[in-house]
Amino acid sequence: MQYKGVAQDKAIQISLGIIREPYAWPGGYERIAITDDGAILCHACVKSELRQIATSYTGDGWHVVRVDIVENFDTTPLYCDHCGKLLNEEKIGSLLAEDGYKQSYIDKTLPDTDIEDERMYTLY
Repeated sequence: MQYKGVAQDKAIQISLGIIREPYAWPGGYERIAITDDGAILCHACVKSELRQIATSYTGDGWHVVRVDIVENFDTTPLYCDHCGKLLNEEKIGSLLAEDGYKQSYIDKTLPDTDIEDERMYTLY
């Protein structure tokens, strides 16, 4: 049996906690994983990429170091860095509505790049 180390065990435990309980209580806010390079992973990506996380090491982009909730990021759009899902859409939409703006999303595929989906915000 290969021993992965304390940091790896912690990353696995954090990930399994997010998979078991994807929403925080109280409040029902979505729980997200933060990797050592600052990337954000939604609970669906943590579940689908658990093998990558379980075999990750510090600095490879998959090493989960902490858990947070979406509500803590309430003033700017927050995307999952793996699938591109907008995580705080309700909060951003309500902030824009309070300011009298209407928000529209334009989804498009960018040619000749590895970016599959880019969301653009138009305030009018």
